Amino acid sequence: MPKKKRGTVNDDFTLNIDLAETILGAAGLEAPKEMQGRDIADLYLEKPRSTGPWREEFYYEFPQIMGQIPPSIALVRKDLVSCALCRFYFGRFSQNTNH
Repeated sequence: MPKKKRGTVNDDFTLNIDLAETILGAAGLEAPKEMQGRDIADLYLEKPRSTGPWREEFYYEFPQIMGQIPPSIALVRKDLVSCALCRFYFGRFSQNTNH
């Protein structure tokens, strides 16, 4: 990591799908085109390998698991104070915010 990046905070969204591409990149291997993640080294290297913009939002969906963990969905965006669409089916809580 470059010295000027050490101790800094980066608020870009990274997801679990970025992990495999990051490991492949660290090993010097090219990721298959079918992979949906990105190498997070672009966030801390002085010369990023990718020229595209980093993600500004993500959507996730979590199914109910064996009736024990309630399902949830969310669209999370950096330009909103809270998520654009959040539904958590735990009890009766459901939130839709339009900012």
